Amino acid sequence: MKKRFRIMSLVLSVIMLIACFASLNSSIFADEVSDGFIYRVEGSEAVLTGLESSVTGDVVIPATLGGYNVVMIDGAFKNRSHINSVTLPDTVTVITKESFSNCSLRNITFSNNLFRIGQEAFFACIYLQSVVMPNSLTQLEPYTFSECSSLGTVVLSTSLGFIDKEVFKGCSELGVINIPDNINYISKDAFSDTLYYNTESNWENGVLYIGKHLVAARSAAINGFYEIKAGTKSVSDFAFYNCSNLTGIIFPLELRKIDISAFGACRNLKKVYYAGTVEKRHNIKLGKNNSSVTNATWYYGYDPAVPMYDPGDINGDGIVDNKDLTRLFQHLSGWEVEVQSSVLDVNGDKATNNKDVVRLFQYLSDWDVKIYSENTNFDYSEDDSGPVISF
Repeated sequence: MKKRFRIMSLVLSVIMLIACFASLNSSIFADEVSDGFIYRVEGSEAVLTGLESSVTGDVVIPATLGGYNVVMIDGAFKNRSHINSVTLPDTVTVITKESFSNCSLRNITFSNNLFRIGQEAFFACIYLQSVVMPNSLTQLEPYTFSECSSLGTVVLSTSLGFIDKEVFKGCSELGVINIPDNINYISKDAFSDTLYYNTESNWENGVLYIGKHLVAARSAAINGFYEIKAGTKSVSDFAFYNCSNLTGIIFPLELRKIDISAFGACRNLKKVYYAGTVEKRHNIKLGKNNSSVTNATWYYGYDPAVPMYDPGDINGDGIVDNKDLTRLFQHLSGWEVEVQSSVLDVNGDKATNNKDVVRLFQYLSDWDVKIYSENTNFDYSEDDSGPVISF
């Protein structure tokens, strides 16, 4: 009997502990209501989770509910009709996923301390007309304002680092886009199907720039070499994807990011001309699936005012062949012939002599050797310079 009593007492104790914990937990996370605002308390802060049906029109959210600072909006306005405008108190720092999606909202005044807006937070708010982001905002997640078909004015935060995928996709009235300098890159589809994207005059020979960012290229319009505009900071993901007729690309000195698959499936891309040096090339962050860029031959110090010559193109006719071998020999023999001085040193030993003749001969004979110029800038090795041959 004593043993059975002890077991029963233990079971009752466990049940009481569970009940106490459940009661405590419910007191922390249970929804409460104040003046039509539904909220829960987390720690010492309030999270707005909903509104009673009586709350309509122009809504001003109080800074405190139940004595707690309101720090988060969590789904409170999702699918709500009869809401005209919302003003957030400066206590709010986060708006979570879908918090205003499919809401009848026309205007929003953000908190000056807001730092994150979650995925699809304002998705399909078809009456929303303008957005002015506070400069405290650092995170704008995917699809945030997607399909806001009346959105015509957007002022971006100066603290945003990038604009993620489809953030403004389908904002068909958005025709003017001002990108602050703090934006490092823009996802290709961030502004697709906007008025700006769909206006043909904004496309430059089949390529679309938004601010200092190249966001899209039409494969049918890209043939041969393409020079990215000076000042461009990034190339968006999939921008040149499957541009099979692209054979060469010219990168500006300011380029800092080439996003994922930006040059994916560009199987004929063989040459990259870059305005910077080999060392500055490391400043460019290259995303995955851009092997066509890494496998291409890089030429450094590109200057648009100076013609581009291939290594070994001694006579400057655009073809490396036996004519160049002859021209190099003539130059070394003292003949007065026209040569391209930047490609005379074809073996990269910082001198022009018979070793260069040997190297060019080897190259034209399909030996596994490299041809040097000031642009290709490979490391010279004495071991593969070839013998000195007297002619």
